[in-house]
Amino acid sequence: MTNSLNILIAGTSSAYLEMSRQILRFHHDDCEVDFAHSGEECLDKIHSYNYDLLLLDFDLGDGNALEILKDISRYNGETSVVVLVENRDEHFGRQCVASGGACDYMI
Repeated sequence: MTNSLNILIAGTSSAYLEMSRQILRFHHDDCEVDFAHSGEECLDKIHSYNYDLLLLDFDLGDGNALEILKDISRYNGETSVVVLVENRDEHFGRQCVASGGACDYMI
């Protein structure tokens, strides 16, 4: 019996989101991947569905990962969160982990 992995990827680039889905599905063919294109959409989805993992771009335009993590931790402490940062912004990734809202970050 195989358990499906439910993943939400939050980011502003549709091409990046689709590429990420393809890579995840290549390595774990029965994972379910959903997208959020803004901080508001991410919060709506995370509050209405139980995801196993949230891959969260640090800057979503209408909010950053630190703000979103605060909201998620109040209402959904079960989803593991990995924050995605650019190389020059690695300090933001460390802040997200230090805040206790993210389990890790990726550059």
